[in-house]
Formats: sequence, structure tokens, C-alpha cells
Amino acid sequence: MSDQIFPASITGKGSTFPAGGSVLDHAFGRSDPFTLGVEEEYMLLDGETFDLVQHIETVLAAVAGHELEPRINSELMQSVLEVATPVCHTPAEVRAQLLRIRGFVCAVAREKGLRVGSAGTHPFSLFERQRITARDRYRALVDQMQYIARRELIFGMHVHVAVDDPEKAIKVVNGRIVHLPELVALSANSPFWRGEPTGLHSSRHMVFAAFPRSGPPPRFRDYADYAAVVNQLEKTGCIPDYTHIWWDIRLHPRLGTIEIRICDAVTRLDDVIAITAYCQALVKHYAERFEAAEEVPSFHRILTTENKWLAARYGLEAPIMDLQTGRRNRLPVATLIRRTLKTILPHARELGTVDELARVEEILRRGNGAKPLARVLAYATNAHEPEWFTTAPVGAIRKVLAKAGWKASDVDLFEVNEAFACVSMAAMKDIGMPHDKRNVNGGAVALGHPIGATGARIITTLIYALRKRGLKKGVAALCIGGGEGTAIALEVL
Repeated sequence: MSDQIFPASITGKGSTFPAGGSVLDHAFGRSDPFTLGVEEEYMLLDGETFDLVQHIETVLAAVAGHELEPRINSELMQSVLEVATPVCHTPAEVRAQLLRIRGFVCAVAREKGLRVGSAGTHPFSLFERQRITARDRYRALVDQMQYIARRELIFGMHVHVAVDDPEKAIKVVNGRIVHLPELVALSANSPFWRGEPTGLHSSRHMVFAAFPRSGPPPRFRDYADYAAVVNQLEKTGCIPDYTHIWWDIRLHPRLGTIEIRICDAVTRLDDVIAITAYCQALVKHYAERFEAAEEVPSFHRILTTENKWLAARYGLEAPIMDLQTGRRNRLPVATLIRRTLKTILPHARELGTVDELARVEEILRRGNGAKPLARVLAYATNAHEPEWFTTAPVGAIRKVLAKAGWKASDVDLFEVNEAFACVSMAAMKDIGMPHDKRNVNGGAVALGHPIGATGARIITTLIYALRKRGLKKGVAALCIGGGEGTAIALEVL
């Protein structure tokens, strides 16, 4: 920690900003309108335990000299990897670039015994165990924000859309604010924090809300109004430059883009592209409203913040205020997304992105990344003499079937850990478990026996097998060396 009471960045001394602030030297209009760029923040994971690891420098060293090196960067934590596409004209180009970049970083990670993950938060890793990346910007950030910065173990996706005029960009941002809850709900992918289910679809937003200059942006009259606010923050040393303003959607004058920063990191590439197409078409919609001298509606920050909270809490089922019509009754955010899709479909046709935009409907049908996959109906344990530990799951399975009100014949699939082959063989004999319902993808002999993660592996395998076959009811069981067995009955949603 610095001995100085106030970090230099908030004294204003030594600031070298152009007259009027850093945002007056902008790039709006220097590139084709509605071109795209996407940034994603990935997790660096241990190849066996899936815990976060502090290996960003290892990855950066491995990609040095490769043509994709400029696309791969560090972030605040050493367990975070950021990637960025080049400028793209269409979501299809974004897809091709991200497919290549994702494939490359995953291959590099595998060579180093690592994995790469994408979600808004890690389900169980702790921020106290993460190390800050050795860069001056990050050291200064932690020095200034202390605990708030050290706690920021979150992962996002940012979509840039180019706009050809700064005044137009201001009005587009004002118009886009009302749609922020739609993007929260579509991208929500962080239901866990520090090993606990939070009950939220997007826990990431609750963590980042502690940052200053975050959340939905205020409404600005024009670009001069925006520049004056940024200039005041800069000239007094509150911020080094405008990139330290972390609103959910902001102008990025140096790039000439509107940056939509509200999305959780998204796992499925198809969902990334659908959301990118949604963002691009919405920007085009409001840009053309501005060009036609039509009013671009905007709403009070208290109202848009409330809707954002509801979307982070409930996801696609969130009952949010319909600010655009002023109706008294709240509507599911999915209904408003479908209404927006109808509004922007003509723009998608002109952009040639109808197919990519149509995938938004697939997210609405399937659910976002935070939608529960299954519910636990019953859990049971059983114990007897340690020398008979391989048969302990039999008693646990019988108990869990009784608790769930099932017979063995009601169960669609069983997953029984077979660190020893006799474990599943005993269960088949004593429970009357059909061979074709047991370990249908192979057990531990075929799939592996991860140390400290056996239960997670067999439940994941069971849910995947049920979903793939269109089945519903499953039982997972395992034994523990001291003579104990556990079983769980679950139902796919």
C-alpha cells in the first residue's frame, strides 16, 4: 500500500489532458458505421481441479510471437485472460475470429496443463487467493480502491459498435439504456459466488456494483455535456482518463465506438454471436431515429437501475417495468426482448444478420447460462463396516429412492462411481439395476476419477446423459473408503 494518503491520480498533479478533456480527441466517423469488436474475459483453470490458477504470465509467454499475440492480454487478476477481436463488419466475422481465438488459447492452455473457462463468476474460487497482475495500471487501481478492487473476481463480455458521429453516439446510448435489463437477462451466467448459490442469475453485477462510476450511465444532453463531466473528473485527478468510467454502456471516443459492457462472460459461442447481433441492430435502430430527427426516449436512472436489478435477480423470467409504454403492470423481460426483436428485425435484414439475431429466440427457449439444469429431490447416506465400503452405496440408494418416493424401475439412469468395479456390480445385483441404465457413458475406468471431485464428475455426467437422451429422473451414488456411501436423486428441468 502506498504511504501517500491519497493516490496521485486523485490529487490532479501531473495531469496532462488536452484542453477540454481526453474525450474531445475522438475517432467517431473514422471507421465504417456499425462495425464490431468483442472482448471476452476468460478464467484460467487448473486442468484437474478446475480452480483458478495464477498463470497469466505463463500463457502470455507461450503466445509471444504468434500472430494472435496482440489479441490476448492480461487483466486485473493473474487468473484472468482477456481476448479481443479485430474490427469486424458482421457478427459472422466476429464468430470466425472468436472461434479461432478461443481454439488457440485453449490449445495453449492444454499444453501447460491448464483449461480455459467462460462464465460471469467462478463457482467456488476465492478472491483472497488471487494475485494482482504486475502492471502499473492494476497496482494503481488496487492502491486507490483497496478491498473493492481486490474483490473484483468477475468475468465479462464487451461489445463495441462503431458510430459515425459523437452527437449521434450520445443519443444512441441514451436510447439503449432502457434495453440494458434485456442484455443482463440474455447473458446472465453467474449464479454462484465463493462456493455458494446466490439465488441470482447474475452475481457478477452485484460484485461490480461496488465500483465507483458503474451501473447505468446518466443521460447527457449532448456530447459537450458528456465531455464537460469527463473533463471535471480528469482535471481534478479523480480519474486518469475516461476508461476509468465503468458504466454498463459507455462511449469509447478513442475507438469511435459505443461499448456495451453489461454482459456476463458467455459460455456458448452461438449465444455470444446472438447477443452481438442484438447489440448491433439496436445501435442501428437508434442511430437512424436520431438521423430522422425522431425523439430518442430516455428514462430516469432510478427506474433503469431497478429493472437491471430485477433482471440480474430473476433472469429471463424477471418481471420488469415496461418503461417504453408506461404500463402499470410489469412484464417478463422475455416479452420485452421479443418486442425488441420485432423492432430491430428490419435493421438486421439490412445488416445481413437475420440468422444470427434469430439465435436470441433460442436463448429465450433454452434459457441463459444461469438457468438450473436439474433439481435435487432427495439425498441419503449409509455407513457400515469399513471393509465393506464398496457395498455402502446400496443402502444409500435404497434410502434415497424411499425419500424420493421412487422405485428402482422409475429411475431413467443411474451413475455409480466405480473406482472399484465391484461398487457398481454390487448395486446392479442388490438394487435390480438394469445394465443399460447404469453408467451409460462409462464409469471412472473409462472417464477418469478426479481427485477431490468425484461427486461433481458423476453428477455432471448423469445430468448430461439424461439431457442428451431426453430423460428426466436420475440417481448418482458413490462410496467412501471409511465405509460410507452417499446417493442423490435428481430430476432434470
